[in-house]
Amino acid sequence: MRLLRVLVVVAVAAVLIPLAGCPQPQERVIDEPPEGAPAEVDPAAEAALTEEQPAVGMTGEPLTRAISEAEDLEVVEVSGGEAVAVDAEPDGPQWSGGRQLWWYDAEPGDTLTLRFQVGAAGQYDVILQPTSGPDYGKVTFTIDEGPATEVYDLAAGDDLGLAEPIWIPGVELSAGEHVLVVTAQEGLMPESPFNFGLDCMQLKTL
Repeated sequence: MRLLRVLVVVAVAAVLIPLAGCPQPQERVIDEPPEGAPAEVDPAAEAALTEEQPAVGMTGEPLTRAISEAEDLEVVEVSGGEAVAVDAEPDGPQWSGGRQLWWYDAEPGDTLTLRFQVGAAGQYDVILQPTSGPDYGKVTFTIDEGPATEVYDLAAGDDLGLAEPIWIPGVELSAGEHVLVVTAQEGLMPESPFNFGLDCMQLKTL
């Protein structure tokens, strides 16, 4: 009986331990929006998302969130620096799919433009999973011709890690192609190299 109780406790603990990084379409999602962000899912919007093409690389069973690996998105333009897909190190951040999109050697004001597809028109929360690190910089995000977000500082710690997810709430998106524009603000210090990494993005129907 004592052994059975121990096994039950271990099983419950395993369920409650949060999983880091980008969710896989049928396994994990980022469930905690920032304070004030919409949390309810409109059944009509959910139906619209699942009736036609998936919004962003989603496969398998219909979900209210569509997920895409950043390294699989089309790089439309890099105005400065280089953007490449890189593999995770064994002791590094556990990026979903084992890779991230890395943008480096940019200058303040340079932009990285990524194209993504939306299957059904509607209002979405756009959720980004960036990487943080000691020599990662400050960035803003813009979707299509919309307003830029606040500045996000991704410089943190002594090693690479997964930063807090970034929510861009309530974005109206038509069906078809859209772009996410990342703008470099500055590095850790003026003379520091600029780095930015993106693991994945999600669209969550509202």
